[in-house]
Amino acid sequence: MFGAKIFPVVEAANTIEIGSYVRIHNFDDDMHNKKGIFKGHFEQPTGEIRSWIVLEENNKNFYTLPHTLRIV
Repeated sequence: MFGAKIFPVVEAANTIEIGSYVRIHNFDDDMHNKKGIFKGHFEQPTGEIRSWIVLEENNKNFYTLPHTLRIV
């Protein structure tokens, strides 16, 4: 007896969870490849969305564009 197996397709989540370990992937920034803990997104008064990261190397706050983050 022949048949087809059906498997559910699960798409990868594009969201980063708060507390995730991330790195900055932006060749145009001197912070390229710096790592830290993701603390969330926020909206600036201009309407632009930024991501908040606490850097691993010095525990300082850094704000960047969401599309420049990669999960480590």
